[in-house]
Amino acid sequence: MKAIRRFSVRTVLPEPIAALGELASNLRWSWHEPTRRLFSDIDPERWLKVRQDPIALLSDLTPDELARLADDHAFVDRVRGAKDDLDRYLREDRWYQGWAREQQDGAPAAIAYFSPEFGITEVLPQYSGGLGILAGDHLKSASDLGVPIVGVGLFYKTGYFKQSLSRDGWQQEEYPVLDPDDLPLALLREEDGTPCVVTLGLPHGRELRAHVWKAQVGRVPLLLLDSDVPGNDDGARQVTERLYGGGGEQRLEQEMLLGIGGVRALRLWSRLTGAPAPDVFHTNEGHAGFLGVERISEHVAGFGLSFEEAREAVRSSTVFTTHTPVPAGIDRFASDLVRSHFGGPLEPVGVPLDQLLALGAEDYDGGDPNVFNMAVMGLRMAQRANGVSQLHGHVSRDMFNGLWPGFDEDEVPITSITNGVHSTTWVDPLVFEVAREFLGTDAVEDDDAVGVAHAGDFRVHDDQRAGRGCGSRLEAGFDSGGRVDEDAVKALVLDQAANHALEDLGVQGVLVAGLRGGQHVQGVEALVLDQRLLQRGLALHHVHEVVHHAALAAHDEVEVAQADVEVDDRDLLAAARQAAGDAGA
Repeated sequence: MKAIRRFSVRTVLPEPIAALGELASNLRWSWHEPTRRLFSDIDPERWLKVRQDPIALLSDLTPDELARLADDHAFVDRVRGAKDDLDRYLREDRWYQGWAREQQDGAPAAIAYFSPEFGITEVLPQYSGGLGILAGDHLKSASDLGVPIVGVGLFYKTGYFKQSLSRDGWQQEEYPVLDPDDLPLALLREEDGTPCVVTLGLPHGRELRAHVWKAQVGRVPLLLLDSDVPGNDDGARQVTERLYGGGGEQRLEQEMLLGIGGVRALRLWSRLTGAPAPDVFHTNEGHAGFLGVERISEHVAGFGLSFEEAREAVRSSTVFTTHTPVPAGIDRFASDLVRSHFGGPLEPVGVPLDQLLALGAEDYDGGDPNVFNMAVMGLRMAQRANGVSQLHGHVSRDMFNGLWPGFDEDEVPITSITNGVHSTTWVDPLVFEVAREFLGTDAVEDDDAVGVAHAGDFRVHDDQRAGRGCGSRLEAGFDSGGRVDEDAVKALVLDQAANHALEDLGVQGVLVAGLRGGQHVQGVEALVLDQRLLQRGLALHHVHEVVHHAALAAHDEVEVAQADVEVDDRDLLAAARQAAGDAGA
């Protein structure tokens, strides 16, 4: 039975702590440790119970608890400080603003970034794997750098399935239903308060309508289209039900909504907020490829261009990134299915059906003439295209070589840009604390911190060198004046980060291999950590920088400190001992 009407209740915060609402709604908290600590300190146990979700935490507090927080002057000061810090972050010039001023030909005022999934935080489960995590990291990094990106995606009612194992060992899938009103999202509305609606035509006189939700990712708005809205039939409502779900027709309509509907959502966003229209459109894989069709239609209808002129104008401002190394990972639709969705009365203005079909045609040796290939359309519609690593660039040039007949593989215009990560998301805060303590800076993403330490004239005190009472000891190669060389700094940072993390987890052990004697430390082989530490994301379990250089080659004595290592799996302990033994071999 369908509900007659749905009501959503949000917690009303007392005025002294009202800024908690804005702090919770801006997803910067997901990578900004001081803001996370602010929410955690309200009630650490409850923070974990609600899976570190600020909105859920605030909703779980009683009026009396909120009133006590509002009467806590120290806490109110922290809230105000966090809000002031967020305001500065949102308005101050960052790297991009300085770079843009130096460009004689100008710089993009806005960049549209399309992806079928975005992995920002577990609180907003709109991702399944690497593509989503990469897209999420791109938005976070763009925010920190001040790059004027606008993200465009879909809102999936059940997200991606959660996996579990049955008693018999079989995989089970569960699709939890999400309510956008319980998430850090805001619905785009017209001036009269009604929800904004994006509409696409479908075969047999049907329509696909979508509302647009906005997530604020630091400085970056992320627009998510949702087809589970009034006015849609059941089939249209299910278009955005699941990420990568459904059959061919549902998947095609999903990608039409992402590409065509995404461009229309951007136009809505600019009209409502005054934000500049994007100068550049970037698409991850071919999922959003139909954005090019919509933009060609805009240029024909709005500027009186021919199809060919409009295609070249659109192509000049489009970037395409391919992610998959195998043809099976590419979306391909039957040409007849595409024809039914773009032919006759559904033909886009200025985009003849035969021209549209040609954009995705596999009209090369080995291609299927009855298939419409989304990656092929993406490549044909992009001025620049890239893979996501040097090797993947090589694979992609070979895989799509047929689009450029007569070109040698190394001449195929697909470059490579190696995937990166948003360091603040993935590096444990303890590492930054160690960097501040021993290197004098935590700006490890801006500077070579080891180089800074090596060039600087700071000294490491004896108590710091000893590891602050940790269960392990690293005897590094300091000169008589207390200066550290590059390798010693590396070793100290790793040793300290590991032990601080272990202390935080209540674990009393770590295996550390170091060198005795007068030799400088060349590296650390085995920081073999408890599995709980690995779950914290501190990827120090196999720092493979140990040399088989002069110190080890000379068979200097290797000290291995071990104390109360709690390991459930005996094989892990054996592996740790083996690693320590290998370091001294």
